[in-house]
Amino acid sequence: MMSAFYVARVKVKDSEKLEEYASQAFPIMASFGGELLCKGDLQANNQGDKDHDFTVVMQFPDLAKLNEAFNSDSYQAIVPIRRTAADVTISIYQ
Repeated sequence: MMSAFYVARVKVKDSEKLEEYASQAFPIMASFGGELLCKGDLQANNQGDKDHDFTVVMQFPDLAKLNEAFNSDSYQAIVPIRRTAADVTISIYQ
């Protein structure tokens, strides 16, 4: 099995809503084997435009588990909160 990585680049629109989303999202992802590796604020941009405030990196046991988490009813139920809270670019790596 090969690990899969969920990388979200986040531009905050509403910090209170983002906290509401995060407080629900991380436990949901963890229930599918997701592990938070990094949540870091952007300190410097060596190249390109600064188009986000912070990045979240999560590791999952495999791509199937990551997709299962992302497509779960429980996660999809909080997506509207995320959309109100932030502009997010989500990339998946394996």
